[in-house]
Amino acid sequence: MHQQERAAWEQDQKVDAALIADLRGQVTALKAAMREMEREKETVEAGLQERLAVLQASKTPLPVPRQRGDRQRSEKERLAARQLADHATELDLAGNDGIALTILRQATTEVLSPAETALVVVELRQRRRDHLAEDLIHVYGRDQGDRDVMTVAMELHAEGAVDDAGAVLQAALR
Repeated sequence: MHQQERAAWEQDQKVDAALIADLRGQVTALKAAMREMEREKETVEAGLQERLAVLQASKTPLPVPRQRGDRQRSEKERLAARQLADHATELDLAGNDGIALTILRQATTEVLSPAETALVVVELRQRRRDHLAEDLIHVYGRDQGDRDVMTVAMELHAEGAVDDAGAVLQAALR
């Protein structure tokens, strides 16, 4: 019996050694995979940082005094406002004015500058989407900080939308 126990023990030792060797191989393979994933992550992050830098560089207007009128910024702002107003108008015409307002609200609070937001209101007025313009004015005035609201009001005033400028200020006071 003693020999049988010893043989069983030796067999168990061989099995254990094989398992340990297999596990070590798996650990080595996993470590190599993790290193490869880290390299890929670093490559992706570097690419994203590069793209972000390019986007930020292209978003930055050339230095032109605002008093004389920065046509580059103005055209960029007008284009963004026009595109958003186009989208909102399409949704509104399709009977989705609630979705249109949600998109307007989200874009003007998260993406567009206050100046661009004012231009969206002007664009909506020109397209006879008065209910969207009024809802946007009310929501923006109510939800945004004083500085942004004042900037929108100033831009609306500069665009000749004096009543809308007053409306956004009134909405901020409520």
